[in-house]
Amino acid sequence: MKTPLSVALWFENQNDIDFNPRIPMWARQLAQAHMDQTIRVVAHEHTAYARGGLSCHVMKGEVVYDDDVDNQVTLRVTNAQATSAQKLIFILPARASVALWVQRMLMDLPSHGAKFDEVLMLMQLDRLWDNLPDGLARERMLFADRVLSFDGDVYKPDFVPYMRAVNPLAVWIDDGFSQDADLLLPIHAYASDAPQWRQPIKKADSDAWGTRKVVYLSFELQLDGEKLRHVLDDWRAQYANQLLRLQAMICLKSEPSPLYVQSICHLWAVDLVGFWQGIDAPKTQFWLWGHDLPVAQMRAQIEACTA
Repeated sequence: MKTPLSVALWFENQNDIDFNPRIPMWARQLAQAHMDQTIRVVAHEHTAYARGGLSCHVMKGEVVYDDDVDNQVTLRVTNAQATSAQKLIFILPARASVALWVQRMLMDLPSHGAKFDEVLMLMQLDRLWDNLPDGLARERMLFADRVLSFDGDVYKPDFVPYMRAVNPLAVWIDDGFSQDADLLLPIHAYASDAPQWRQPIKKADSDAWGTRKVVYLSFELQLDGEKLRHVLDDWRAQYANQLLRLQAMICLKSEPSPLYVQSICHLWAVDLVGFWQGIDAPKTQFWLWGHDLPVAQMRAQIEACTA
């Protein structure tokens, strides 16, 4: 069976990103990979990458994920699959909705023989970025699996603590990739086993700036499936504006296979993961991304499911 095409979303996280006077190393590496056809790059016309004339397919029109955008995405996925490309990367401007794009990737890509791999945020450090703790810039960073910063070396010592405070799970890349092959590496950020390989974060990172943004919960005991269903329904209703993303691997009393739960805002998916069946089940693990999350209350709700 052919390996599904890996698809990534790269977002500019500032409105004024520009490649004048220097094209950053990561952009040159990406353009070369596109010319070599190991990666297919699709950049929206309003991104710095496209404006810089770098090698790519240019996406034109709106960034709202409507029927026209869906047709363009389907075309680019099909074309990439017809080549030797190992990855397809979409580069989008800051005004694109991260949540909506991720939701559509998760819903639509499997039917096209592709899989969604990661969200990467682009940050130009010699531009304004100290608004990261607030508003849309913070929400976009909370979706980031990796953050790629470039330009403005003098600002790096200040930027890294900001980034870690906003999203301590995001992997930081400075300016470019140490070798071209690193561009091809799959991140698997949305794979069903992701809750198992993520490393628990330090409490100091989680509590930075006085708000719980990324929360890790784990439980050794198995959960009651019916009680859990009510808890998840409650979370969807109560925390829709606070809980941006959730990934969980849950051991149920009534099932030999763990239950995988993933949500992006209002889009939730639940599925039994069959490939752990017949071996010792891993412990239940929840990863929550959001803002002002009532962690103690949420933990108590899950603990009640162990009774």
